[in-house]
Amino acid sequence: MNTAKLSASGEWQTVLLPEGYRFGGTEVGIKKVGEVVYLFPPTAAADIFMRGITGFSADFMENGREQGAQAARQDF
Repeated sequence: MNTAKLSASGEWQTVLLPEGYRFGGTEVGIKKVGEVVYLFPPTAAADIFMRGITGFSADFMENGREQGAQAARQDF
């Protein structure tokens, strides 16, 4: 597994990426999911979204949500 070096200065933390993992430009998009942080080119955000929603199989939700009966709830 490849690793990156971390550096801290005040409230900022820098990730020093190996050459094969570097981005062009001056900024990257970031997303944190649990303890995992994803870095991606900001211009790729729309592409990532479209790949996500078009990646479902043809039978996705073919039979609807197949959700159980809704629990009785007290009105506000």
